Amino acid sequence: MPSHRSHDRDVYLEPERHDELSAGVPGDPSEQQQARKERKAGGRGIPPGATAIPRLGGKAHKGKPKLVRGKALTKAGSALHRALCAETASTEGGGVCDRRASLMLRWAADKTEMAERAKAAGDLESFRRLTESARMDLLYAREHAAKAAQARPRAPADPLGRWRLPGDATTTKAPA
Repeated sequence: MPSHRSHDRDVYLEPERHDELSAGVPGDPSEQQQARKERKAGGRGIPPGATAIPRLGGKAHKGKPKLVRGKALTKAGSALHRALCAETASTEGGGVCDRRASLMLRWAADKTEMAERAKAAGDLESFRRLTESARMDLLYAREHAAKAAQARPRAPADPLGRWRLPGDATTTKAPA
């Protein structure tokens, strides 16, 4: 963090931006800059014979966070998430736990695990806040699953009923 002293106090200086380097500071020609030069006009496509772009591989995304399904704090958190999704699907969700409800249940599972860690460390205030937040996430997930189940189109009770004869013995009446 760049800083200097002024009137016996530390003063924070904003670091220089990478695209506004002061005179005398050499620019760093990175692999990304080389790759930009190789791209076709408009920034799309890789021309034949290009070497910088394929060489980058996954480096362009290294160190950047991404939302990955199944990533919880521990395996216990993942197991709790799966159990909550199965329970929500069978009770409120009409057999389905969609992505939004699953995400809210993931948050609840992670917060529950963090609350247990806070309780073990003796931080009761964090424990209380995390458990209350996890409870609210569970309630929101259940509410969303129930609304999504109500909005989901229903299949007809007897999909072959329109082809059956009126007096056919195999015809079953759908419950009202």
